[in-house]
Amino acid sequence: MDHDNNMSGELALDRGSEGETVSSGFNVGRVIDNLAHWLPTQAPLKDFIHHNTLHAFQDRAFHEGLLVASRLYGAKPYLDLETYQQYYEEGRITESALERVLVHQGYKPGDKAIRNELRRARKTPTPSGAGAFHRRWFSERGVDLDGQVHRVLFRILSNYLDQGVAIWRMPHAGDTLWNVIGRIVEESFLPFPPLSDRQCKRLLKGSPDDAIRFCLERLVGSERHYEAYLFEMLLAHTGWSGMVVMTENNRSLLLPRKIALKDMVAIELLLEYGFLTRALGKFDPLVGGPEPVPTFSVTTKPTPTSIESLQRIWQDALEWSYYEDLLRGLQHTSRLGDRSPKQPKMQAFFCIDDRETSLRRYLEEESDKFETWGVAGFFGVDWLFQSAAAGVPTKLCPAPLKPKHLVREIRKPDAGAVFRKPKLLQLLHLTPSNTLFRGWLITQVLGVWHALRLAWQVFLPSQSRATDQSLSQIEPLGELQLLREGEQQTEDGLYLGYSMGEMVERVEGVLKSTGCTKGFSDLMVFVSHGASSVNNPYFAAYDCGACSGRPGAANARAIAWMANHPTVREGLRSRGIDIPDSCRFLGAFHDTTRDDVTYFNAEELTGTHREVFLEFKKLMDTALQRNARERCRRFDLAKKNPSPAEASIHVKQRATSIFEPRPELNHATNSSCIIARRDLTRGLFLDRRAFLNSYDPEADPSGNILQGILSAAIPVCGGINLEYFFSRMDSTVYGSGTKLPHNVMGLIGVANGTEGDLLTGLPTQMTELHDPVRILMVVEQKPEIVLDVLRRNPNLMEWVRNEWVKFTCIHPEEKTAYVFQGTEFVPAGIDASTPVKSVSRSEEIFEGKSTPVPVHLVERKKS
Repeated sequence: MDHDNNMSGELALDRGSEGETVSSGFNVGRVIDNLAHWLPTQAPLKDFIHHNTLHAFQDRAFHEGLLVASRLYGAKPYLDLETYQQYYEEGRITESALERVLVHQGYKPGDKAIRNELRRARKTPTPSGAGAFHRRWFSERGVDLDGQVHRVLFRILSNYLDQGVAIWRMPHAGDTLWNVIGRIVEESFLPFPPLSDRQCKRLLKGSPDDAIRFCLERLVGSERHYEAYLFEMLLAHTGWSGMVVMTENNRSLLLPRKIALKDMVAIELLLEYGFLTRALGKFDPLVGGPEPVPTFSVTTKPTPTSIESLQRIWQDALEWSYYEDLLRGLQHTSRLGDRSPKQPKMQAFFCIDDRETSLRRYLEEESDKFETWGVAGFFGVDWLFQSAAAGVPTKLCPAPLKPKHLVREIRKPDAGAVFRKPKLLQLLHLTPSNTLFRGWLITQVLGVWHALRLAWQVFLPSQSRATDQSLSQIEPLGELQLLREGEQQTEDGLYLGYSMGEMVERVEGVLKSTGCTKGFSDLMVFVSHGASSVNNPYFAAYDCGACSGRPGAANARAIAWMANHPTVREGLRSRGIDIPDSCRFLGAFHDTTRDDVTYFNAEELTGTHREVFLEFKKLMDTALQRNARERCRRFDLAKKNPSPAEASIHVKQRATSIFEPRPELNHATNSSCIIARRDLTRGLFLDRRAFLNSYDPEADPSGNILQGILSAAIPVCGGINLEYFFSRMDSTVYGSGTKLPHNVMGLIGVANGTEGDLLTGLPTQMTELHDPVRILMVVEQKPEIVLDVLRRNPNLMEWVRNEWVKFTCIHPEEKTAYVFQGTEFVPAGIDASTPVKSVSRSEEIFEGKSTPVPVHLVERKKS
């Protein structure tokens, strides 16, 4: 008998021991804090950063967390059975992987009964989730409470949190939400139903805590069920609830707001009480008489249904179909020996981003004198950066870091007309411009110009620059005030720039972590990345995650300037890194949508460096066109098998088309993160599915360097992967559905229509081509060293032990793969007898194909 997926009316939420519920003496603060734990943590649009959608369940085993979340949120834990069965018929789930999973789960090899069950056609049920309390208001009292309350609540929240879109600014917006609503109700000449009703108006003069207790007593009746009722209330609009929590805990809005989840809960309860009073007059609470024992608790391990058990088998088999193919390829290349150029002529550092893997492959395919490295795209520069045209500084380092340095950009005297518009005009778009006078003035002055500009972008998109241009974050003609002579600080305690010693530490960190401590070429380029698009609310999700969802152009310029400084090089020599005087570093920016590269300060190169740069640029231009061609195979509107030049034109058109909902695939299909020497991945066709982080196991016998890499790679790459994973699993609960009906709400989020809940997760245009596969972390290092690193870091071990990421290592001496299982690494059992297909050019692999392709080895072209 299948266990029912539906939840009953009672719900235990306390994160204490199993079965524990709210004790006598309702504590508003404690309950609000507990509720916040289960809400989404998606930041406002400008600060969008990928994260684990189910972060609240990360202390559980992965599949257990899926089922608990499914029952709580009413989300699909897996793909439909029909989808898995189709993948099997297409060969995307292999027989080898399916057999591996079945044996691991205790079935006998070749068991026909379970295979028949897996292939039998049946409909996958849709889970319902929590919400029984609120459904009773309609079923028993005939009141559509959510419909009435949300219409008012969402307007209040949208207007209060608005960042410059609203026609009318909310009065007293600098005060707390509770005080603002209280003052509006008290001072307004017009009624504000139901908050202006006598009882609600009286409660607004008190505290949020008192209002919450009063309303819960009238609405619920039993203190034991207060928390469950509140949670169901918040689950009915997880987007707005989560945004309130994020704004409360991370006050980074351009127009700050003093909002708190407690204030929102109090106002929503007042709205519920007011609308019920208007509809029913005097009414009885929902709970009375003998109280039933809660039948579902988030601390209880759920029992999977028979269909969920089959789905789990299929899901694990889908993942291992990819894992086996990848590990077979890596085992093969690990036995090929040292394939890196002995004397590289050109070298480039790229972000570990999966979109850079194919470009790196093409560069090395074009020349066997080209060497590439992968490192987190902030390049070790942990700072706040303020461009010459920006009114406020921007964080350009990983979200968990708290920068202690502020660097400003100043305009060069000879910048001339090329320099961007002044701060005043830019700030005009960041402040409310919809007042009567200012709106009229802007319409008269700029209205005609913007109408013409819109028409130009509609009919000639390829000849206009993208409005959401990532390069706009930095101006190549500006100077960075990087060097700090003294100890001057801002009022916020930020150092204005870096000392020489701090610069040495940043450059050393990048070079040592990647193993690039010798063999420097004459030209080394730090290639940052970002993405251009038009009419794209998710613009930050396309930029560099290591730069807090922003382009990394400024970071590339900064690290190149540091590495070129003679005093920094002297400091590096004292630490064992001798960069020859002939070596020159350069910063660059790769627009991953347009597939073009901008170089910074290249005009300063002379002589031999100039010649090498021109050769570098020629190779890069060729690689970019070939990269664009590879990307076009996944675009339905692209010409089939276009020439490199045609492909380059197409991707640039996608970046500037106002009607394009999918400017690029972004991280779609991301499935692995490989932390290893370039020899392990050089020449491998990984189908743009892998994050690549350079690492030399021989230089790290203690595992300390690996610890630093994993501390960033697991949560960052794991977060990206899981957000795509869950948005693909359930595009309406975990994802935000299709982009087409989305409206931007207050510049902080998107909603369907004008009065819907804020949508969390990713739209289908970003995920429908994604195979939901947990990321496979692959580390080239001895298993015992990796295990020691994980044991020293409980937070990392939680990701690995509970299998929110899958973890393997390639033994650098044995050349075999080990997989983490339970509490240790065991041999992965990858069949090495199956050969890895080899080709001479990447195009031979993907021409005429639009679906994922297996790992191949590309023999690099000899120059």
